[in-house]
Amino acid sequence: MAAKGHKDRQVLLIFSLFLAGCSVADPVPLDYFRGTERIKGGNAPPPVVLSYEPETKMFSWSMSIDPDTGEEVPVYFFYYARGKLPSYLHSEDYFITAERRNRSLILDWVSLPPGRHFFWVTAYDGGRESLPSNIIELLK
Repeated sequence: MAAKGHKDRQVLLIFSLFLAGCSVADPVPLDYFRGTERIKGGNAPPPVVLSYEPETKMFSWSMSIDPDTGEEVPVYFFYYARGKLPSYLHSEDYFITAERRNRSLILDWVSLPPGRHFFWVTAYDGGRESLPSNIIELLK
């Protein structure tokens, strides 16, 4: 019986030494990610302003300029949700299409079922996605 207790202590000692060897002596400072040099993609592009023209059923949005390059972002993501507005707007569940430098989209009103419909756009610079635009709600 004494041999088993000794073996358990050996295993515990070896495990403790393993954990001590794997610990980080210098943790990352609190401001490590404060600057953008350590974040892939740099600064996120600014959000766009979305508008809707009921007569033409066309959505259009403002240009977003990438703060790191000074040029227009290459891609805009168009999102849609039906029924109720989701709490997380960047979900792929609501993604419809990626528009490459095209800042307008015509809505296929006929294919929409009756109910509440929500639309929003984000700008993507190839590394980071902007905050969502204003949300447009349509009732059919």
